[in-house]
Amino acid sequence: MGRGVIKAPTGSGKTRILTAIIMAGRAVGIRKWVVIAPNRELLTQLLNTLHEKIGAGAEDIYPCTMRELSLRREEIVADGVLVDEAHRVGAETHAMGISRVRACWRIGLSATPLDRADGRNGLVIGLLGPVVGEVSRTSLKSDGFLTPGVVRQIIM
Repeated sequence: MGRGVIKAPTGSGKTRILTAIIMAGRAVGIRKWVVIAPNRELLTQLLNTLHEKIGAGAEDIYPCTMRELSLRREEIVADGVLVDEAHRVGAETHAMGISRVRACWRIGLSATPLDRADGRNGLVIGLLGPVVGEVSRTSLKSDGFLTPGVVRQIIM
């Protein structure tokens, strides 16, 4: 259906997942993407990775923060929209912003996509789609993609 949210914990490689989605989309003619992150720091990190991996054609990516998108008055037309920290789409101002993006493909990523305490999970699903994939921290550790943390008490 071209919509959905991928649930993946912190450190699981959501930036790599976004990059893979863009590259796979190009193979089938999906070229123009709006890439949304919650703040400028995460957006810069994401863009650096995208430019490094994609190279030529990165000009087809329209980057913006959720705040920047919520302040826009005109619509954005694209093939697809990718949202990092997708659970934030449930906030009223962010929902209004993303609703101005006209795109057939709508994909979000979040460690906690439907854990909103304000009851606006339905808005996240309405704007991006249901959770269509999930990877757990436990499986990432057992497969060697994440190292288990070590906690040590330091007495001074």
